[in-house]
Amino acid sequence: MNSDSSHFHHRLTDGDDDAWTEFFDQHAARIWRYAARFTGADDATVADIVQEVFSAACRSIQSFDRSRGTTICWLLGITHRQAARLRRQQLRIPVAVTSLEAFNEPATTEVAAEQQFARQELHETVRSVLADLPHEMAVLLVDRYLEHLTTPELARQHNVTEQAVRSRLVRARDRFRELYEQRFGAYDDQSSSL
Repeated sequence: MNSDSSHFHHRLTDGDDDAWTEFFDQHAARIWRYAARFTGADDATVADIVQEVFSAACRSIQSFDRSRGTTICWLLGITHRQAARLRRQQLRIPVAVTSLEAFNEPATTEVAAEQQFARQELHETVRSVLADLPHEMAVLLVDRYLEHLTTPELARQHNVTEQAVRSRLVRARDRFRELYEQRFGAYDDQSSSL
């Protein structure tokens, strides 16, 4: 760790408002994208999740261990837990349609409507399985397949070697497949693209 990051961390732990503003500006867009993709929720709900993530980060910054990973991985872990909590709450509330955004595109034929519904159903299935994965695995899969990060980028972000990233991706995909099959039966290759 260099002295600049150490100094910045101390500013955060000391409650420096400018440091927290910089921290938020640096990471908020990424946290927003992850929460939005993971939950499929409306903007107001995603904004609530982002706020909860940064509130939790503020409360626990002093216990953050930089030797265990990067700041963004830590924040994405918090985001995963907040989003998974929201999804569990949503499952308790019977709602026919949780988001009308998925139906914004007019379906010109019955086949198009069925395809749109199937796509929405697939997204919900993937989100549901991701919610049950350990957050490290879910973050890695989202980063790779939704954020389209390369193996070298993932290695830098997760503070590991490229070989470790490849191994973790294999384990994460295997665990995803296992959870999917436990819940929904035979694994469909269509889901493998997340």
